[in-house]
Amino acid sequence: MHEVCSKLLRSRQPHSQEVTLPKMQSYAVQAKQQQSFTLAVLPIDAAPTTAEELERKANRKRRLQSAAAWLLALLIAAFGLGLFVSTAVRSANQAQTCSNVVGSTIWSRTAPKVLYADGWFSPSACGFSVITSLDLHAAGLKQLPAAISLYSSLQLLDVSFNALTSFPPELLGLTQLTTLLAKNNSVAVVPLDQARFFGSLPRVDFANNPVALALDWSRQNISDAQLPTKFLALLAPTMQQLQLSGNHLHAFPNVLLGYSKLHVLDLSDNSLIALPTSLPTVMPHLQQLRLARNPFTSLDNVLFSSWTALQLCNISHTASPLPVEILSLPCAVALDLQGVRVPSNALDASSSDIR
Repeated sequence: MHEVCSKLLRSRQPHSQEVTLPKMQSYAVQAKQQQSFTLAVLPIDAAPTTAEELERKANRKRRLQSAAAWLLALLIAAFGLGLFVSTAVRSANQAQTCSNVVGSTIWSRTAPKVLYADGWFSPSACGFSVITSLDLHAAGLKQLPAAISLYSSLQLLDVSFNALTSFPPELLGLTQLTTLLAKNNSVAVVPLDQARFFGSLPRVDFANNPVALALDWSRQNISDAQLPTKFLALLAPTMQQLQLSGNHLHAFPNVLLGYSKLHVLDLSDNSLIALPTSLPTVMPHLQQLRLARNPFTSLDNVLFSSWTALQLCNISHTASPLPVEILSLPCAVALDLQGVRVPSNALDASSSDIR
């Protein structure tokens, strides 16, 4: 079509200038059309560019969030690992330090163990003072260390089924102690100060110890007021031999009236002036009775013949005249009556072995 029009126009020479103008106008129109088309396309092309940018921003944000999460996780893991290593090192240092103080056996039974008692960065401390209960049951101990007093808040101490033969004096420093379980040991000696301390505790168990069968407090200068009666009462169910000679007792201790299983009683070299009338009844298994060198005023109230198991009776050098009842004892009983005023006719009537 364009070629046909061009031929027609070229055939008409006078109007040749008119042909050029429409052609230029056509280009102008096309330019305007192209320009308007371009303006119309630009907004269409801008929309996907904005969406892609938003997507890129969203992806970048997600990547940053993921990186932050991983970094936080790494920091937490590093902190946990550091805490674990620090705790392990501190625990090892604490175990070595505290074992040197109280022994490895006792420290292994100490619980709870406080690792950070004085803060995160403070040196390791043993924390003995926070322990209220210490179970050393069947721990193979032969003695308790003096450092046991460092458990200043201890309320319960169980040392049963060990091989203890005595307790350290430092045990008296456990002022908060209420329960001491010490059965099945080899404790044979309990000093007076410890006996008073043990007697003050609400609960004490010394069963199956030698001291529960035999107790020797001879020549301890014990007066009536100083006698640990509460501790003696703890031993009453099992005690068989009790020696209190060479002290300053003026009255027969009433606590001994509960010693029903006693076999040997030594009260010689005291200041006793009388014996309870019920003594043969409350101590029916008595085999040896030693009362020498006491200023008895009279022993006539004691029914010596009621002691059917008696093998030895020593009332030598007493101020009391010879009680007639004592002569009724079987001949197998060894009597020591040295220094006692004995009528000659009473000796002839006696069938006992008098020394």
